[in-house]
Amino acid sequence: MNDPSPFPQDALEANRAGKLTQAQRVGWRRNDRGLRKTELQFALFITILGLVVWFATGPSQDAALKPLIGIGCLIIAGFLVVRSFLGADPLTHDLRSGRVEMVEGAITKTSVSAHSRGSSSTSYYFTVAGTRVSVGLAAYQAAPEAGMVRLYYLPHSHHLVNMERIADTSLSQETMRSPEAVREIMKEAFHSHDPNQAAEARAHLATMGDVIKSSASKATAPPPVASRDSRPLAEAILGTWGSAMMSVTFAADGSLTADMPAMGGGSRRGHWSVDSSGHLVSDVMGGGAMPTNAWVSGDELTVNIGTTGLTLQPQAG
Repeated sequence: MNDPSPFPQDALEANRAGKLTQAQRVGWRRNDRGLRKTELQFALFITILGLVVWFATGPSQDAALKPLIGIGCLIIAGFLVVRSFLGADPLTHDLRSGRVEMVEGAITKTSVSAHSRGSSSTSYYFTVAGTRVSVGLAAYQAAPEAGMVRLYYLPHSHHLVNMERIADTSLSQETMRSPEAVREIMKEAFHSHDPNQAAEARAHLATMGDVIKSSASKATAPPPVASRDSRPLAEAILGTWGSAMMSVTFAADGSLTADMPAMGGGSRRGHWSVDSSGHLVSDVMGGGAMPTNAWVSGDELTVNIGTTGLTLQPQAG
């Protein structure tokens, strides 16, 4: 069964080898026939327009101009007819060769709208490493807004045939926790005059977003006592816990320090305790002391903050 998605996974092996699958050939031949039909219809329209202009009655001062306009229209129409029958258009050339090319890097998505009386049309494009390819609406909507991708496209018509995500950009924890580094990345993402640099910066931001998502999930009830750390929470929680984007230190004297520079929170200090019901109570988020479910299981500390569960790992002190 063919993959109905705009990025067919069952075609990747052939596309990586620089070839179209049989299913892709059939689909693009159908598109090519539609394109040729449109060209012939346009050629017919241009022919009629040219003849009307050529033989229309009008002011004598236009007598010399009208035949030139008519001949120009007939030349354009003839070119379209010949190209349609000979298959000289870029898409037909691509289908004859069956060759697929590849480019990889940070993605930029753009759309271009054209308006005329009573109608409008929109064309969609991906640009990667300076190469722009034409895509359909479904592919445009399915592609990530930012990130690292590999595009497979037809080399002459520059139509996209497939796409796959590749490994996100690599950022160290030090970079993601540095407010100066994050500000520089954001500046490049939205203000750089180099489109490739801007796309790569947006890919960095996407990487940070994925890191945040990986450490957060929907808040859940604590697991059974048997699967949690056997020590009391007030003892098991001591030390520094964190993720790539933040760190939290629970000190034995009841003080708490949360460092979240890259997330816009800077460094916050407060107090913590464990109440008689075993809930973690902290005022570090502001708004007064707030009891919440928290537990240590294996080498992870999970804290429910509202409807979000935040998972942290032990960090060096």
